Amino acid sequence: MWQRSAPRVRSDRRALGAASPDDDELELLRAALLPGDDARAAWTRWRATHDVDEASDRSYDVLPSIGATLPAVALGADQVRLRSLRSRNWVRNESLLRSLADALDLLGEEGVPTLVVKGAILVSQVYGEPGLRRMGDTDLVVGPDYSDRAVELLTTSGWRVKSRWIHATDLVDVQGHGLDVHRWPLFPRFTRRVESGWLDRCRQCVIAGAPTRRLALPDELVLTVTHGLFAMPSRSMVRWPLDVAAILGSADHAEFWPDVVRSADELQLGPIVAKGLGFCRQELALDVPPDILEGLRATRLDRWIAYQWWRRVRGSYPPMRIRRYVDLERAAGRRPTATGYATRRWDNLRRHGSAKVLQHRLRNLRTWGFRPE
Repeated sequence: MWQRSAPRVRSDRRALGAASPDDDELELLRAALLPGDDARAAWTRWRATHDVDEASDRSYDVLPSIGATLPAVALGADQVRLRSLRSRNWVRNESLLRSLADALDLLGEEGVPTLVVKGAILVSQVYGEPGLRRMGDTDLVVGPDYSDRAVELLTTSGWRVKSRWIHATDLVDVQGHGLDVHRWPLFPRFTRRVESGWLDRCRQCVIAGAPTRRLALPDELVLTVTHGLFAMPSRSMVRWPLDVAAILGSADHAEFWPDVVRSADELQLGPIVAKGLGFCRQELALDVPPDILEGLRATRLDRWIAYQWWRRVRGSYPPMRIRRYVDLERAAGRRPTATGYATRRWDNLRRHGSAKVLQHRLRNLRTWGFRPE
């Protein structure tokens, strides 16, 4: 009877639900990360029904790693195309990193502390070959106390604001390079706790000649998995296992895995991180110790984040505005109130205009779980 049940190897993928890569994307990840014959078989299956030049945008984030992993005999005529993707990534990434370095130098001269996270750190500090990972923009954390000042300095020097959010401001320079200036790495979108421990463990680094800080690798891993699983439909929700593999390849100290558990538990995200790493272990053969997965599953999970994850698995991205308002007020040392929330919503309506707000809400109905008849 038990042998007729779904095999254990698929359980973590089912647990991800809508947060999981689809079947075709999973084949590409297998081709990039599985060893030997298993990787070649996955590539053969994908290639039988797909053409490299007509691949989806999300697939293009995985193809460069396949080109660097599989032997030429397995790639055949696709080898040249995949090599060109790595070259194109390298050129684009170098340009983005130089733009980021200019911003780091500017902010550093004005006393604004900086912390670089996600793609720019992975490309410059973790991946062995910068062209393996495509970057759309760069991400910089300056903290809530310096956020407005950082944006003011950047816009004065020629950057333009594209959009403003509760957690970040998206800017673009004259060359079209994007920079997201964050107040926190994950708070308040995917955690209810400010990442104070992460900030205490930051390390100094240099990017394109500019001094800055980066997260400790265990914290970067928790960020990578959490952001990848909660991401809106985009490239990030497919490429994050590649980032996990790169981070694991750079982890060289005995306390790495216990530190991952402690990091996830600090933010009460452990059970969700366990689902992502379990998927990487079972589907992609990444070396994640089973006892670490059990340790993560045994840690706390905030009930509101658990609800947010429950919705995410079902393909919905609830805005959680009231929860975010409460968390932001408490983080600032203020008492959240119904009047305060209503005032903030009214200010937002006046600032953007009712027509624009309504248009935005209608556009996002699908991401909140509503589907047309």
